[in-house]
Amino acid sequence: MVATANRGARTRSSALTAPGRPATSNPGRNRQAAETRPKLKVVATPVAVPRVRRAVVVVALLFGVVLLFGVAASHVVLAQNQSKLDSLDKRARSAQATYAKLRYQVAELESPERVVAEAQRRLGMVSPVEVTYVNAPPAPASNGDAVAATAGGTVETSAGDWRRVKAELAGR
Repeated sequence: MVATANRGARTRSSALTAPGRPATSNPGRNRQAAETRPKLKVVATPVAVPRVRRAVVVVALLFGVVLLFGVAASHVVLAQNQSKLDSLDKRARSAQATYAKLRYQVAELESPERVVAEAQRRLGMVSPVEVTYVNAPPAPASNGDAVAATAGGTVETSAGDWRRVKAELAGR
C-alpha cells in the first residue's frame, strides 16, 4: 500500500523519477552529479553502413542460393548421364554376347564336317574311293617359253607348258 500512496502523491519534481520511488529532496546533489558527468550529444546513426552491410549479406545469400541450385542441377545432369551410360553399357554387353553367339554359329557352319555332310545331302556328292595325285613334269629350260624359278623353289610356267600338262592329264 505504500507504493500506491507514493504514486498518488506525485509532484512535479517527482514526475521525472522512476515510478514507485520517492523524489530526492536534495536538488544540489542532482546538480553536482550532472556537473561530473560529461555532456552527451545525440549522434545520428550512419545510415549508409547498415545498407551496405545489408546489401552485401543479401548478395552473399543470393550467391549461395544460386550456387546450391547450380550444384543440384549439375548433380541431376550427372545422374542422367550415368543412367545413359549404364544403358549403353548394357546394350554393348548384349551386342557382345550376340556377336559371340553368331561367331560360334559361323564356325559351326564353316566346319569341314558340316560342309561335306551338306554337300552329300543337298547335292548328292559322294566321297571318292581313291584319290590320285598328279605331279606335273618340270619344263625344259631351253624352251622358248618363259620358265622362271622363284625364291621358294617353285617353277612358274607359261601358257604353252600348261597345254602340254592338260594333254597329258586328258590321256590318262
